[in-house]
Amino acid sequence: AFVDSSLPSSSFDKVVFGPQRLKLYRLMENPRSSSGAKIFSVGSALFVLLSLLGLILSSMPELQDENKEPHYLLHWLELLCMVYFTFEYLARLLVNPKKAEFIRSPLNVIDLLTVLPFMIEAFNELQWMKEFR
Repeated sequence: AFVDSSLPSSSFDKVVFGPQRLKLYRLMENPRSSSGAKIFSVGSALFVLLSLLGLILSSMPELQDENKEPHYLLHWLELLCMVYFTFEYLARLLVNPKKAEFIRSPLNVIDLLTVLPFMIEAFNELQWMKEFR
């Protein structure tokens, strides 16, 4: 049985742009709330699958150059997925009225830990971060 774990609409009563944030919250957090939410959910799942596919393909020697770097198209696929995941995380954070609970949620901690190394590397050319990621 489906259990709705989303926040009650009363959580959005005393926040800035409450009605708009509630609509966006439902769109991103509850796939059963509308057709748009279902499309958003399927799109997010497709980005996860694309990211996994890119990770798997980039480990294949046939798709690496002489420096063991993945083909440039796989690099762009990873970049596209990370930009999407970052946008999605930030959008979900911005519309959530209970930000502290959102940040401490185990799945959101995993999301942040997935995106953070990529963002640090993108804005800081640290060799150890590339190796860590």
